[in-house]
Amino acid sequence: MQRAKGMVQVDGTTYRISWARLHVYEVVRILDNQVVGWFSSDLSTILAANAGDLATLRNVARQAVQKGKTSWTPRDEEFIEPHP
Repeated sequence: MQRAKGMVQVDGTTYRISWARLHVYEVVRILDNQVVGWFSSDLSTILAANAGDLATLRNVARQAVQKGKTSWTPRDEEFIEPHP
């Protein structure tokens, strides 16, 4: 069983974000309980179950990361030291 990380709403449709494996999340449309696709926590990989859902999946993935529905950690080259 997958662990639900939360829900996001895009264009009036609600999607469930679930942890699928390390740094990979599954997106399920709540309306019909259909898998829309998967994305990596750094958004470098986005895989849509159907080609027509790719743009929507990108928006859902972006919203999920922005709203903290994933466990994202910056890579070393992206980490900026805070100034004292």
